[in-house]
Amino acid sequence: LDQLAVARYEPRLALDGGKNGMQLIKKLLAQSAKNVLPGACIFLEIQYNQANNVIQLGQQFHTGSTCTTFHDLAGLPRVIKIQL
Repeated sequence: LDQLAVARYEPRLALDGGKNGMQLIKKLLAQSAKNVLPGACIFLEIQYNQANNVIQLGQQFHTGSTCTTFHDLAGLPRVIKIQL
């Protein structure tokens, strides 16, 4: 991780998502299932190849939620909105 160009600008915690890159996202969604009220939105900035996994986790922890993907200027999925 220290060799990444963005490591100069981002804290290590922002770059290290665990073995599969999903550890912190999974933890956040598990916690939000207990602490976020229905009707709220959760926005997650993601790595371009995580969209499907994040959507699955969002629906796992928030049954009946609606997930929307937003793309960056390069056309890559970068933000997931989970509408509770």
